[in-house]
Amino acid sequence: MNNEKYKLEFTSKNYDSRDGTPTTILVLHYTQAPFKKSVELLTDTQERPVSSHYLVPESGTPVYQLVSEELKARHAGDSSWRGKDSINHHSIGIEIVNLGPRVTDPMPTTGEESKWYPYPPDQIRAVIKLCKDILSRHPNITPRNIIGHSDVAPTRKTDPGPLFPWKLLEENGIGVWYQPITTYNANQRLDARKQSNDILWCKSALREWGYKVGDGGVVDDDVTKKAVAAFQLHYRPSKFDGVVDVETCDILESLLIEHGEKL
Repeated sequence: MNNEKYKLEFTSKNYDSRDGTPTTILVLHYTQAPFKKSVELLTDTQERPVSSHYLVPESGTPVYQLVSEELKARHAGDSSWRGKDSINHHSIGIEIVNLGPRVTDPMPTTGEESKWYPYPPDQIRAVIKLCKDILSRHPNITPRNIIGHSDVAPTRKTDPGPLFPWKLLEENGIGVWYQPITTYNANQRLDARKQSNDILWCKSALREWGYKVGDGGVVDDDVTKKAVAAFQLHYRPSKFDGVVDVETCDILESLLIEHGEKL
């Protein structure tokens, strides 16, 4: 279904059938390219063709629909979330025109504007409006399943990056955010964390929250470190170095207390 609210000037042939798979996930990306190049990348038939359902320009308007929501766009690639692989089958993808990191050698692990391109306020307002519209049509997309490309593909991706305002989206009814761990009394705290060291507990908790990490005892492997970094990128973007620290575990515990069972 194409929506008359959105501009259809550019359409992509890079799509497939969903084969009846329900839509339960919303994935947000940055394009890491200017608008014209973004359109080209998302609509051209290439050796590895990609697409998204929507494209939001820097100005915020108009919002372009490139692929019908009924179809599977090719935006997430090799991906996993909450036990589901091949996230394209399950999701709607929004690409946001943003150049991403200002420097890539080395890749930044902190969220200063000197290292990343910011999102203009009008663009973010358009993203919020678009997300609300999508959610009105897809009630099976729960708040916990509104995520970034870096969440579903942490070993490969960093988008939508540390300057994307996830907390502002939650304040507008989109996604989840956390309460300070001091909000919860001792009886509300998770027994599993009390009975384990933070490093081992964090790996298990990341898996429970949705990230694809192994269940072995190794906690300094590259996959786990990048999953930690992806979590930090989403919820603690000031520093996302992949190092398990007390603040990261506190945020993760708060999220699991508040949202772990209900979503």
